[in-house]
Amino acid sequence: AWKFKATLPSGCITAFFHQCGWHPISLVARAGNGVVYGQTDEPLSPELRNDLLESAVREGGNLIYQNCPPEAVASRWGKPRGDAFLMAAVKNKFDPQHLFVNGPFAANGVLA
Repeated sequence: AWKFKATLPSGCITAFFHQCGWHPISLVARAGNGVVYGQTDEPLSPELRNDLLESAVREGGNLIYQNCPPEAVASRWGKPRGDAFLMAAVKNKFDPQHLFVNGPFAANGVLA
């Protein structure tokens, strides 16, 4: 199954739901915090994945995949934010041997 979490302003959730509406995706939104969880057993085309990501990013949010097939792992962590270098520095400080999951830092090549 594909599982994702999109973060966006609360006022944009309805438009995001409509964008997903033509696809067999189950959606759950948490009232007031702008987090949308999605899940589907159907394959998500690269075009749809890009459209959903771009929609979230355009509104100031992001979209990450919590579960996806191996071929989509490279794009799992969404778009890097402007503060990625700062987050990587904090991670390097507290985990200098990189023992814990690197997540988006490794995917975006930020860790040294």
